[in-house]
Amino acid sequence: MQSDIQNIALRFGISATQISPAPASGFSGAGVWRITDDQGKQFSVKRLSNLTADHLTWIHRVLLHAITCDCDFVARPQRAVDGMSYVQTNDGLWEVCTWMPGEADCDQSVSDVRLEHAMQALAKFHQSAAQVNFDFRPSPGVKTRLDQLAKLEKTVAQIQTPPQRYPTLTNLLTGLKRLPSNQLQGFVNALGQFVNQTLPLQPVIRDLRRDHLLFTGEELTGLIDFDAMQMETIALDLTRSLGSLVPGNADRWQVALNAYNRVRPIQPAELELIKILDPINTILSALNWLTWIVIEQRQFENAGAVENRLQELNLRLSSL
Repeated sequence: MQSDIQNIALRFGISATQISPAPASGFSGAGVWRITDDQGKQFSVKRLSNLTADHLTWIHRVLLHAITCDCDFVARPQRAVDGMSYVQTNDGLWEVCTWMPGEADCDQSVSDVRLEHAMQALAKFHQSAAQVNFDFRPSPGVKTRLDQLAKLEKTVAQIQTPPQRYPTLTNLLTGLKRLPSNQLQGFVNALGQFVNQTLPLQPVIRDLRRDHLLFTGEELTGLIDFDAMQMETIALDLTRSLGSLVPGNADRWQVALNAYNRVRPIQPAELELIKILDPINTILSALNWLTWIVIEQRQFENAGAVENRLQELNLRLSSL
């Protein structure tokens, strides 16, 4: 694999002298490498098998614009020797970006200073990204979640005994079965108010978890992993990131939202949707993992990372 990565780097005009798999590179356990060139500069090399070339080009256009707007915490996509921001092989699309400094905060008690810096950086990114694309229409994510909630009981009934490789799946399945019908209907009713609601839509990250936020000291110095970017409401990014950074802590959510609001004001409809989405995201994340592993029988090389994620979800599901 080293020679393959070296060849990819060369197609971006980079002579890689050191190559190593990136630590904690997702649930697959593969797909991202860290390289160093002959001048000591570091880059990430990433293989993307689930994106079209047009969509990846759009993501890179958003990132490059954000960087021109002083979002220096965003990795810069590199140009290949043919002028494109990716190369294509039989294995999929490949991108090379600058390696971002810092480490993810794995401590459940992330400091208020880090929390505020992360939210202010996210608000700055959202402001910049909205300059590339902006629209007013209903959120596709709201419709998707409503459809999933409507099918939840039927889907759960199809799921048999989860594999022993992931012990926590059994707890998630039990937790979903025990959710009161009136509670589920309450979530459906609350979210249903937004299905036809016109909202500001723009490029959002959509999969913004704590391991995608890198800190050096108290400063956020890296915002990474934009593969899931779509046109959506910023409520999705705020709910997903806060559900990961400070789960179930209303006071700290308010600290975070205040910090974000000082840079990019949150609209009343967006704020209401943020509060509704948090428990729904927990339920549907649990359902997704059960579907992927038990029904679709997807394989994940990084079983430890998957089990850790399942345990986090189980704690959140238990608290609903």
